[in-house]
Formats: sequence, structure tokens, C-alpha cells
Amino acid sequence: MPFGNDAHPEFVAAVRTSQLIVGSLALGVLLFAGVVLQMHGLMPWPKRWEDVDLTAASAPLFALLVLPVQAIVPRLTTAAGVRMQGLDDPARGDDPDAWRAWFGLYQTQLIIGCALCEGIAFMNLAFYMMFRQSICLPGAALLWIVILLKFPTPEKVGAWIETRQRRVRDDARFD
Repeated sequence: MPFGNDAHPEFVAAVRTSQLIVGSLALGVLLFAGVVLQMHGLMPWPKRWEDVDLTAASAPLFALLVLPVQAIVPRLTTAAGVRMQGLDDPARGDDPDAWRAWFGLYQTQLIIGCALCEGIAFMNLAFYMMFRQSICLPGAALLWIVILLKFPTPEKVGAWIETRQRRVRDDARFD
């Protein structure tokens, strides 16, 4: 099945749904950042480490820690889903409707990764609101950018599905 501009309308609609989900997650973080900055303004960067609240300093550390987690955990979920749905069976590669199962795994992986980033971005903004320490803002901004980079397009989703299907075929050749 072609996945680019001439993709099946059902596939395009499914990708549009994923775009709405990711867009909503990104806009939620942006809206909360706007509210927090409107309420408290932009606080100056601390001049000395002694001026930094340790709890506030943990917020950007969580942002850095969630970066590998948001990449690994969704992939583990996808690997389990491939086995559970029998997508690792090369005979399923000829099924013209297999893209639906693959897309479901892609969407699950996408939502989990974005939700992990969104949660920690909100935590960084909440810590900024509570402690008024600018050290919390870069973590929120970084995770917001990661969410935006995950924004799905038909081409990106199609390439992901084709890559996974190719791996199944290649693995079957070497078994």
C-alpha cells in the first residue's frame, strides 16, 4: 500500500488523528507555559548555585532523564505488541490490511513518548511556578521541542511501517 501523497484515505485520516493528538499535547504545554509566564513573568537566572532551590534544580534533571526513557519505553511496548498481534509472522506481510495493526502500534508508541515528555514538561513549569526559578524553563522548552519533533506525517508514518515490515521479512529470510 502506498503511504505518500496517494495513500489510502483511511490511512490519511488515521495520521490526521495522530496529528491532532500530538498537536493537543504540544499546545497544552505551550498554553500552560503562557499562563505561568503571564502570572509570574520571566524570573532572572540565578547568579550563584547557592541561590538555586534543590527541588527546583531537580526539574531539569528529570527532563534530561526522560529523554532516553521516552525513546526506549515506547519501543519496548511496540516490540511486545508485534509479538502479541502476530506481526512478526512473515506470512502476514502479504495482508493488505496489516498496516492497520502496524499503525496502531505506531500510534501507541507515539502517544506514550509524547505523554512522558508532556508530563515532565508540566512538572518543570509547575516547579517554575512554585519556586520561581528560571532553571526550570529550559527543561520544559526542550521537552516541548521533542514533542513537536514527533509530529507525524503520512510519509513519516509510512516509512516507519515499511521499515518494520521489511525487518520482519529480513528476519524471516535468516531463520
